[in-house]
Amino acid sequence: MCIGFLCRDGVVIGADRQVTGQHYTFPECKIIYLHWKNGTGILGYSGNRDTYLNFCGEIGARLATDAVLDEAALKKLLRDCMDASLQKKEEFYTLFGFCLDGESPAMVMTTAAKRVVDVADCEVIGYGDSPLSRSLLGRLLWKYFGKK
Repeated sequence: MCIGFLCRDGVVIGADRQVTGQHYTFPECKIIYLHWKNGTGILGYSGNRDTYLNFCGEIGARLATDAVLDEAALKKLLRDCMDASLQKKEEFYTLFGFCLDGESPAMVMTTAAKRVVDVADCEVIGYGDSPLSRSLLGRLLWKYFGKK
């Protein structure tokens, strides 16, 4: 699982370290740090480890450190990498927080449907989305951010 908070002065993303496959479990970091000429980003995932490795390979091949990107270009990069990495109907999600020079921090979530969705405050992926978990997330947001 992975959780992300969009704050006034940055983005915080945390993830558990348990990678679980069909016949194995082992500890591994599920977060990567990215940088390019006019910004930085942090990405965490939930889903198949092999898909994540393919996804990271796609990002590495497409993201030049001297690139100047805006938010639309970053979202397109994520969509393109998802298209190249995901199998049909695969459950794979990411949280991507980023800061572009001179702009407020932002965070997006990629979904299994290969969509890139803006995140306003907080999001959790890989925990079994249900009405109960959404209610608990709402309470968390209210308690720490004063929002419902």
